[in-house]
Amino acid sequence: MRFSKLSDIILEQADGYKPVKLPYSFDALEPHIDEETMKLHYNKHYKGYIKKLNDATSVRPDLETLVTKAANKKDAIKLSETDAKKWVGTYQFEGNVVRYVTFENGQLFSQREGSTKLEIYPMSKTNFIFDGGNTSYEFSESNGKKQAKFTNNGTSIIGNEIDKAPPVEKETITLSPEVLSQYIGKYELAPGMVMDVTIKENQIFVQLTGQPQFEIFAEKADTFFLKVVVAQLVFDRNTEGKVTGVTLNQGGRQMPAKKIE
Repeated sequence: MRFSKLSDIILEQADGYKPVKLPYSFDALEPHIDEETMKLHYNKHYKGYIKKLNDATSVRPDLETLVTKAANKKDAIKLSETDAKKWVGTYQFEGNVVRYVTFENGQLFSQREGSTKLEIYPMSKTNFIFDGGNTSYEFSESNGKKQAKFTNNGTSIIGNEIDKAPPVEKETITLSPEVLSQYIGKYELAPGMVMDVTIKENQIFVQLTGQPQFEIFAEKADTFFLKVVVAQLVFDRNTEGKVTGVTLNQGGRQMPAKKIE
């Protein structure tokens, strides 16, 4: 028997989760699985998991309550520059995840190492939220060291301040539309995995099969980088100057892709 959806193996009712009744008898799978083994797994293990699930979700706020309580950047307060800059620093979390908190043009920003920079909004002198309200920082200080509690959809982790400078943003150059148009095309990284390069209003974008489209930025002729992740694209040309491929440099790997159209 195959299960194609969650309701095949568990029922959600108003008073909690209920086990699904077996559509066959306990001895129906003999001689492959004996009756006693089926009873053990169904009556003890399976029903035990349902009980634990009900215990863990006994207090479940409804969606309307969650939406109502979600913080909104429109409710952000105005902080003095001194109060905002107090939490500038680099914080290290579990799994060696590093997040940089910086102050630019009167605003605080958060940037996970290797990712893009996002603005955070003050709800108090110590609490800051990201756009959407489901992700936040709660800053504190103990024994002269700053801490940041990072919460995402109800799950929190603690980061401690470390001595590490934030990354310096790469300088970009502007290429003419005529030059950018030379990179337009599809590049095959692997069978079924194609990198589509397009331009729009003097901006150039890349999209990998099954992934969102991201803007790329020129650091020099034929060499571009992404801001959302640490990655570089280096386009190849033949002896006639025509673009024939591109190499994706990411995570210490070099992945060439041939231009297929």
